[in-house]
Amino acid sequence: MNLAIRLTKQQKNKVEEKRIKLKEATEKDDYDSMKSLVEELQQELYSLGASVYQQANASSQAAEDSNADSTKNDGDDVIDAEFTETK
Repeated sequence: MNLAIRLTKQQKNKVEEKRIKLKEATEKDDYDSMKSLVEELQQELYSLGASVYQQANASSQAAEDSNADSTKNDGDDVIDAEFTETK
């Protein structure tokens, strides 16, 4: 699954903007900014992860629903059988 396809342009831009700011802060050794930017970036990534996870669940649920409809069994194919286990 390609996660980049599932993200909106706005979501990608937010993460990229925070990444660039964090890179600039690390180049300047600005530890206070680095700490806050890392936290902001983590929150954004958590949000994106949740969004992708929800999309994946929705698509897998839709696939399961379509499979359930196509393989629905009306009880006509029931076979009653007995078996014994041999050793």
